[in-house]
Amino acid sequence: MQGQMIFTIGRRRAILGGITDAPHHTLSVMKFLQAFITGLLVFQLSLGSILAQPIIPQAGPFQSRPSTGITNLRVTHQSADGTEVILTMDYSYDGLRGLTALVVPVIEKRGQKGVAAWFGADPVTVGAGKGLISIKTKYFNDEPGVPPEFVSDSLRILILNSSGTAILSSIPFLKTIKWGSPGAKPGAITLAQSSPSAEETANALKTRQQAEAQAKARREAEEKAKAEARAIETSRAKAEAETKALEKADQEAQRLAEKKAQQETERTSREEARLRAEAEAKRLADEKRLAETKAREEAKARAEARRQAEAEAKARLEAEKKERAEAALREAAQREAEAEEKRLAEAARNAEEKAKAEARAQEKARLAAEAKQREEARRKAEAEAKRLAEERKQAEAKAQAEADARERERLRAEAEEKARREAERKERAEAEARETARLKAEAETKRLAEEKRLAEKKAKAEADEIARAEAAARETARINAENQAKRLAEAKRPPQAEVRSPTQEITRGEAAPTTTAAPTATAVAVTGRIAALEPIATSLKTRITNVDVVNRTLDRSQMTIGVEYDYRDTLGPKPMLGVDVTKLDDPSATKYFSSNPAEIGKSRRNFVLFPIKFQPSASLASLAMYPTDHLLVYLSEATTAKRFNLHPATMLLNWRAPGAAVSAMAKSESANRLELDDFKQTDRQTGYVTVKYNLVSGPGKLRVRLFDSANPASAEWFAIDPRPIKPGPGLQIIDLSVAPEAKTPSNIVKVNTLEIELMDASGKVVDRLSKQVPMTWAKPD
Repeated sequence: MQGQMIFTIGRRRAILGGITDAPHHTLSVMKFLQAFITGLLVFQLSLGSILAQPIIPQAGPFQSRPSTGITNLRVTHQSADGTEVILTMDYSYDGLRGLTALVVPVIEKRGQKGVAAWFGADPVTVGAGKGLISIKTKYFNDEPGVPPEFVSDSLRILILNSSGTAILSSIPFLKTIKWGSPGAKPGAITLAQSSPSAEETANALKTRQQAEAQAKARREAEEKAKAEARAIETSRAKAEAETKALEKADQEAQRLAEKKAQQETERTSREEARLRAEAEAKRLADEKRLAETKAREEAKARAEARRQAEAEAKARLEAEKKERAEAALREAAQREAEAEEKRLAEAARNAEEKAKAEARAQEKARLAAEAKQREEARRKAEAEAKRLAEERKQAEAKAQAEADARERERLRAEAEEKARREAERKERAEAEARETARLKAEAETKRLAEEKRLAEKKAKAEADEIARAEAAARETARINAENQAKRLAEAKRPPQAEVRSPTQEITRGEAAPTTTAAPTATAVAVTGRIAALEPIATSLKTRITNVDVVNRTLDRSQMTIGVEYDYRDTLGPKPMLGVDVTKLDDPSATKYFSSNPAEIGKSRRNFVLFPIKFQPSASLASLAMYPTDHLLVYLSEATTAKRFNLHPATMLLNWRAPGAAVSAMAKSESANRLELDDFKQTDRQTGYVTVKYNLVSGPGKLRVRLFDSANPASAEWFAIDPRPIKPGPGLQIIDLSVAPEAKTPSNIVKVNTLEIELMDASGKVVDRLSKQVPMTWAKPD
């Protein structure tokens, strides 16, 4: 007990000693915290201006949807004369702006405008998804003004909406392509398919003089229009320079204002930081003063506690002395209690022996009674066990019968489930068969429709050829009759000098003798027609910034004109912008062209496309080329039908009647040919290919093969049956799939060649088409 008391006193002294040393430790910790907070404030003030500056994301000027675009553009074929190029590319279209879209190439050269009008390509229609397409592009170096040889260094692929009036995406590519050949000669504009004979007299000379006067007036009008365009361009450039100067001044003022605001913000931030630092220093001083006061109070409390501890120790010593005296008294009382306890234990032992003897007698009687009871219980237990065994046997028999019934029920349910799955499998197989039949029926319908269209087109072309031949025969007969009459009249007059045909003169570029009266009258007539054109509206603020040819079809019967505009007027709820094709010497030529105006508005989209079709009359259908020299951009309002001419653009364009392309197509249909229209891999197991063909005679077949060029035997891995076809032009859709029983090295099949063969009735291959396309297929599960 004394040792315990000594340990307690020592522990309390250690605690009191630790309390006495606490103020020094607290002061050092507080000094460290003060230094750390001060350093943190200095760091925050030094980096505050940097961390407070906003980050402004820079958006690129050309941002397109990642899901709509063109990749992997390459030239897969170029003709020997360099005028035709096949562009192959991978496309992706998200389908948000319509079920289909048009893909058009635009050939360009940096630093040279108007190059796109020298090229033509038919738009390719694509659907939503991804795929591979090829576009045939032609260089029209047979037109006047087009160089025989040209090198382009860039091109753009435009993805348009289904009507061709809006650009959905524009993808630029840097690709150098050499077009044409040095020996190519540009063709002259032939006014008619047949030139009159050299025996025509005064009427031919008068016609030639009028044509020369019209050409001269047209050149003068073109020079005047070019001068006006240059003046307009100079005014526009000056206005743009002034606008840019004003915008630069506004930007400089805005930059100075932003700099001043930033300086004011930094000064306010520094002032706020200084005030925060002063407040923090004041708070730390108050905390230090409170800590010192608290430390003094704690030292005083510790001294008081030490005095109390000493008084308590003295009291404990006196209590221990008193306790020792009490312990001696307790020891004497304990000895007396032990003697009394010994006596009582002896008495208890005697009583216990007596109780044990009585207990043994009672135990013996109890055991005899229990033995009798156990025997009785044993007999009852045996009877109960026998009854339970019988009941258990009956329960086991009943459980076995129930188990057998459950097993029969399970087998019946499994049979029903198997039958249901088999029915579902058959139903799926029937649905797939119906879907396959539907697709094949649709493909057959499409093929028949295409064959019908081609047959009707061919019949129409033949009828047009016959009609033109009959018209030419009638015209020839009329000209012969007139020439006969003129020769008879000529025979009665004195002989005159030989006169050449005006068409021959224009074609050969030779000068002809002119008179004074005829050119003057023609010039007056042309000037009158030019003056009869509607004037340009000068009261409107809307401006046309650029007009250019975006695309031409291969048959030259259709062009797409792109117009950049800046709409600043308010004509009504539906302002419309349109384009007319005109000729200075023949304003009525506008009626031969079909183009629909497009609705515009005040929005970011300041570019619109106008598809224009050349639809000449029967008298102009025989012309090999129809030239125009002007485009007129006009603004109108849909509800009031008011029209305002905005911008005349001088642009020499050459058009060709659609019948000329039909004749070329009719000639091409006299030979066996193949054309890959579309190829698409719908998933890893299936796909299809669309083929256009022309079989000259007899029934034949189309055979499609997919294989690896390094392993031609891999074509046996695909289940593609030859497709029987009829003679003549047509279109076929052929399904592609991997054969389930094919013995491939693995479940993944990689091939790189698509080959299509056209075979006649004897099985001879009359045309073959091959494409190198890396593909990855998989065997069906």
